[in-house]
Amino acid sequence: MKGNTDKAFDIYKEILRKMFHIGIGVTLLLFYIYFGRFYSIVLFTLLLGLAILSDIIRIRIYIHYPLKRMAETIARSYEKTYVGAHTYSIAGFLVTIILFENIPFLLAALTLTIIDPVISLAGLLMPRYEIPYNKSKNILGTLIGCFIAFIISSQFITVFYSAILVLIIFGIDSLPIGVNDNILYPFVIGLYVSIINGPALLFA
Repeated sequence: MKGNTDKAFDIYKEILRKMFHIGIGVTLLLFYIYFGRFYSIVLFTLLLGLAILSDIIRIRIYIHYPLKRMAETIARSYEKTYVGAHTYSIAGFLVTIILFENIPFLLAALTLTIIDPVISLAGLLMPRYEIPYNKSKNILGTLIGCFIAFIISSQFITVFYSAILVLIIFGIDSLPIGVNDNILYPFVIGLYVSIINGPALLFA
């Protein structure tokens, strides 16, 4: 009974964590759409600075950390003494918007905001079928996320290049790369769409 309760609580925490992740991404995307690239870079830089300061306080002087309840509710156990996932997410947004143009940035941001949480939640909630070379991953979650990524990306780039993008996402999610995916996803997807920019885009 206790095991089932603990598992249900872990699922609840992960759902809260991913909703927080999605909320940050949607907010930053909407700001970009309404206020443009320059003001978005300013905002993302300020938010990253605040996130880093918050992490320093949380890690070094936790007793003075003002958001203890939130950290204990949504952070994974190992993250309580490491840089927060939200910090990596904001950094991913900032790096991507500085390096890439409109469509590459949007696809990178949508991958980080929607596809990554979908993969995690689907992998957690669906029946578990481990990927042979990475047993921490549920292949059903990865496939569901890749399917949604194909639908979203095909609104921006051609079907052929969307299929390649899906293979990239599958590789990033399934391989034990060891780099935080909140940085890896936006950079790799933004770089890929920038490289194919021109023949692949459905509109400028």
